Amino acid sequence: MASVIDLKELQRLPDRELLQHVLGEDVWEHITSLAHAFGLQLGDEASNTTGSGSYRLMCARELLSRALVEHLQGKPTLGNPTAVQEFLRLKIGGLAYECFWVLFIDSQNRLIRAEEMFRGTLTQTSVYPREIIKRALQLNAAAVILSHNHPLC
Repeated sequence: MASVIDLKELQRLPDRELLQHVLGEDVWEHITSLAHAFGLQLGDEASNTTGSGSYRLMCARELLSRALVEHLQGKPTLGNPTAVQEFLRLKIGGLAYECFWVLFIDSQNRLIRAEEMFRGTLTQTSVYPREIIKRALQLNAAAVILSHNHPLC
């Protein structure tokens, strides 16, 4: 049985380590130049392990997701449904569990932050509206976009 890749764990990895997992140890010397091309900040901590092919793909997906979030922040790009759909497809499409994401938006339709607020199981997730409202107020969001996935079994 294949092991499940923990998306939360990938989200905690620094950009440098994600790049190392994607590229492998044999191309470590190119990571610095690639990081600059992606506009990523490299930390000092990096492991020397390289994961399986699916782990590498998930690391690449996380890097792309981070770059997209950085690109979208402060730009009025989430004002149309297609942009929102493409963004969310990258963030939660293909996950093996149900989750509930909230996109916090300012008054100019610019992304303030995208967060996985709740995580569930294969068939369900619990959502607490009070927590969403509390977080929106903390971030001074003018609007929120709510999103939920249904994993393919």
